[in-house]
Amino acid sequence: MTRFSARRLIGAVATRPVETLAFVCSAAGVSWAAVRLLDPSLHRGAVAAPALVLTGAGLAALRRGGGRGHLLAACLALLFSVQAQVAPEFRADSAGYYAYLRSIVIDHDLDFTNDFERLVGEASELRKAPPTAIGRRPNPFAIGSAILWSPFFLLAHAYVLGLSAVGWTKHAADGFSDPYLRSTAMGTMTWAALAATLLMATLARRIGPAAAAVAVLGAIVTSPILYYVFVVPAMAHGLVFATAAILVWSLARAHERPTAGRWLSVGVVAGLLVLVRWQAAVCLAMVLAVGLVDLRRRRIPARWLAAALGAAALLASLQLLAWKLLYGALLTMPQGGQFMDWRCPRWWDVLMHADRGFFVWTPVMGIAIASLVVFAGDWGALGMGAVVVFILTVYVNGSVTDWAGADSFGSRRFDLVVPLAALGLASLVRRHRRAPLVLPVLLVAAAALWNTGLIRLYRQRVVQEALPLERVASAQAHQLRSAAERAGAAVAPDRGRALVYKSLVGEYFYWNVNLSGTIDLASEDTRYLAGGWSSLRCGNHPWPRYRWALFPRACVRFPLERALQDLRTTVSMRAPGRARGQEMTVELNGFTILRAPLPSEWTEVRFVMPQRALRPGENQLCLAFSEGVAGEEDRLVAAAVSVIQLP
Repeated sequence: MTRFSARRLIGAVATRPVETLAFVCSAAGVSWAAVRLLDPSLHRGAVAAPALVLTGAGLAALRRGGGRGHLLAACLALLFSVQAQVAPEFRADSAGYYAYLRSIVIDHDLDFTNDFERLVGEASELRKAPPTAIGRRPNPFAIGSAILWSPFFLLAHAYVLGLSAVGWTKHAADGFSDPYLRSTAMGTMTWAALAATLLMATLARRIGPAAAAVAVLGAIVTSPILYYVFVVPAMAHGLVFATAAILVWSLARAHERPTAGRWLSVGVVAGLLVLVRWQAAVCLAMVLAVGLVDLRRRRIPARWLAAALGAAALLASLQLLAWKLLYGALLTMPQGGQFMDWRCPRWWDVLMHADRGFFVWTPVMGIAIASLVVFAGDWGALGMGAVVVFILTVYVNGSVTDWAGADSFGSRRFDLVVPLAALGLASLVRRHRRAPLVLPVLLVAAAALWNTGLIRLYRQRVVQEALPLERVASAQAHQLRSAAERAGAAVAPDRGRALVYKSLVGEYFYWNVNLSGTIDLASEDTRYLAGGWSSLRCGNHPWPRYRWALFPRACVRFPLERALQDLRTTVSMRAPGRARGQEMTVELNGFTILRAPLPSEWTEVRFVMPQRALRPGENQLCLAFSEGVAGEEDRLVAAAVSVIQLP
C-alpha cells in the first residue's frame, strides 16, 4: 500500500492546481451551505455557497474531468441554501421517526418518554398511547429513517460540541436544538439528490442525459415528494423515494452487467428500503422479476439471487429486533389490528378520490403511470416488475383504514412509486426524442407550478383534505395574479402592481364592488380574506356571528382605484376570554398604524388608515396579536372578529 506523505500531497497540488482549486471551492461551498442549514442564526452568505461550488464546477469543466461530481455538489449547495431560508417543518409523524435516532445516540436507549415530551404536544397520540405489553413507550414508526439520517445527525452533534468547545454555547447538545432537527432536512435532501442523480444516470443510457433529467426532475416536482423533501423532510417519504430510486439504479446495473457484488448491493438497498417504510416490501416483486428472468436466461446463478434476498431479510430484521424490544414480539402491527382491512381495498379512492387521490392531487403521476403500464416493455423485466409494484402498492394503500393518509399532502404513501413514474415519463420522452425537448419541459414546468401552488395553499390551509376543482382553480389563479403583481411591483413599486391588478381583476371598492366598504366576517363571503382566519362561527345571543383571527396574524384585502383620502375604519372584535393581556397591532401594507390592548368583551376598535400608506390596486390590512390560546382544530386563536367597516 502506498504511504501517504506531505510531499506527495504537495506534489499533487503543484502538478494539478486547477483541479485542486476546483475541489477546494466545491468542498468549501457545500460545507458553508451545510452549516447555514444546520444553524438558522447564520443569515449571511446565502449566495456564497452556490457561487463557490459553481466556480468549482466551472474549473473542473475546463479540465474536462469531475464535472458531474461538482454539479451534484452545486445542487446540494443550492438546495441547502434555499432550505436555510425556509425553515423545515417538524410536524405530523416526524417525531416518531426522529425519536429512534435521538434516543439511541444521545440517551443510548429505546425509551422515548423524554423524547416525546419535548418533541410533541400533550394531545399527541405518541404521548397519550398506553405502554406496550412489556411496559415500554410505543413507537409505531419504522427505524430506517434514523439510520439514513445518522451521519448528518452526528455532523450536527459535532458542530454543536465544537461551538461549546470554543465557548459559544448557543445550542444545547441534547438532540432537541435546531441543528439536530435540521440535520434531518440535510439528510433527506442529500439522499434525494444522490438518488435523483443515479436514476438520471440509469435513464440517460437509454434516452440521453437531457431527456433523463426531464423525466426524473419532472417526477419529483410534480409529485408529493416535492413537499416531503422541502417542507416536512423529517417524515420518511423523501427517504422512501430516494431509497426506491437507488434500488432501481442497483437493479438496472445488476441486470446490465451481473456480478455477485452488484446483486448483493441490490439486496442491501432493498432491505434498507423495507426498514425505511415497511409497505415498501412490495418492491421485492421488482427484485424477483429481474432476478428470475436473469436466472431463467442463465445470466446469474441461483445463489446470487438467494444472497440478495438473504441480505434484504437480514437488514430488515433490525426492525423486528426493535419491535421485540418495544412490543415484546418480533412481528406485530404497531398501529393496532384495525389499521388494515385486507378484504375491501379502496382501489379507486386512493387513486381518483378528490380527498388526496394520487392522480387527482398530482395528475402528472396518472400520465406517468399510464405510460409505464403501456410501455413497460421498454424496460424489460424491470418495467414489468415496476407495474406489479404499483398494483401491489395500490392494494396495500387501499387496505389501510385511513386510506387518505390523514394530515398529508396528497397521497404520500405512493412515495415509492415516484421513481417508477420517472420510467413512465422517460418512455413518453423516448417516443418523441426526435422532437425538441421544449414542449416536455414547458409541460413539466406548468405542472410543477401547479404543484408548488397547491403546496402553498395546503400550508395556508386553503386546501386541507378534499380538492374541490372550482375552489382550487380559483385559489391558484389568485396566486398567479399575486405573482404577476409582485413582478410588476419589481419594475415599478406602486404603478406596476396597480396596472397588473387593473388588467387581471379590475374590481374596486366604492366603484364597481362593495359600495358600502363593508368586510363582513359573519357572512359566507371569503373573497376579501387574505389568510389567518377560521371558518365561520356562531355567536351566542345577542352577540354576532364571527370568525377567529388566528395567532399570530390575520389579514384582509381591499382594492382601491385611487388613494384619495384617509379611511376611518371600525373593527368589531373581542379577545378570547383566556387572553386577558391581549395586545393588537394593526398594519396596513406593512406599515404599523395602531398598537392597543384588546379587551375580552365585544368592542369597536377605531383607527385611521392614512392616505400615504394606501396604494392603487389591492391593499392588505393585517391584525397581529401578542397572544394565542388553544382553539378549534389544534390552532391558536387570537381574536373574534365580526365586521371590518371602511367609510
